[in-house]
Amino acid sequence: RVTVQYRQNTTQKYDLKPLPGKVTLITDPTEMNVKFGGRLYKSNATGLLLIELDPVGKHKLDFSKFGYEPLSKRIGVGANENKTLEISLNKLPAGVSSNPNMGFLTLKTNALKAQARISGESGPVPVPFEYYGLPFGNYSLKVSARGYESKKTQATISKQKTTTLK
Repeated sequence: RVTVQYRQNTTQKYDLKPLPGKVTLITDPTEMNVKFGGRLYKSNATGLLLIELDPVGKHKLDFSKFGYEPLSKRIGVGANENKTLEISLNKLPAGVSSNPNMGFLTLKTNALKAQARISGESGPVPVPFEYYGLPFGNYSLKVSARGYESKKTQATISKQKTTTLK
């Protein structure tokens, strides 16, 4: 409230802070861990979670749940803005390592009886394959099959993520 008397001047300065933005998350699976700003949140049993993103701007959210591939997303939010974001994690197949330093390689080819040589691995691996566990890092691959040209390529394996090559 400001009151000004007749024939008097007054100057007021106000520093206004923007209201935080809000994001409603709809998660699959439910009860997913969400990390933002050094804090850990968890979606409820129906997969819903409301987070205030303060300060306004761009933020990184990390999503994880045991038995699923983790995911990171960047989201931008303005002052007093409300957003909705649906997040789905890919389930790790049974028998796949849950070691946090492992990643996975999926390799597909159109050649029958192909094989891959992966740097650091002993012997060839029959192709196609899915969820081949490797410690995170960079790998050289050579894929070959009788009657086909050999192909050399590189693969970067990230922690608890699947890299797919065709």
